[in-house]
Amino acid sequence: MTASGSGPPSRGLAASVGLARLAVRRARADLPFLLTAWLVLAAATMLVATSVQYRDSVAIGGLRRAVLDAAPADRGVAVQLTATPDQVAGLDTAVSGVLTQALGPVAPVVLALRSTSLAPVGLASDQAAGHLTVVAGYTDLAGHARLTAGSWPVAGRNPVEASLSAAAATALGVRIGDQVSLADAATPGPGPPR
Repeated sequence: MTASGSGPPSRGLAASVGLARLAVRRARADLPFLLTAWLVLAAATMLVATSVQYRDSVAIGGLRRAVLDAAPADRGVAVQLTATPDQVAGLDTAVSGVLTQALGPVAPVVLALRSTSLAPVGLASDQAAGHLTVVAGYTDLAGHARLTAGSWPVAGRNPVEASLSAAAATALGVRIGDQVSLADAATPGPGPPR
């Protein structure tokens, strides 16, 4: 015996080699079981992976079928996102690409922008709550609406030009050529004009 109380080093090594041999013999004896377990694990992994792809394929196929089966006047898909003005161009490109790829050339992809709630500048916050408005922008506005007075807004002008529905002009008390300063309604105080 050694001073530490354990057996000779050759005994520990022999025991380890013996255990390794036993494990190898046991694995050979259980080889059919191990192969079966491996096959079950591989099948489960494949099932999970293919179910994700199947789900996506079914969703896109269902969307295509629903759009194609709808009456022409009812065909459309609305995608709504929240973005800052400098994110709009990149998101428009990405979403338009995905919609065109998913639906094919069934209909044009139209960009419509909408602001958060805005209030006239200079109103106290308790008064502003009763005067909220939203500003929106549409691609090819002239193709979607009829102008009754004035002219269509021109992009890039300063101050920003806008067209209003007759009801909105009446509610705001404005006429052609008037300027309206609006601020984010969620920001306390008058805020900068927009």
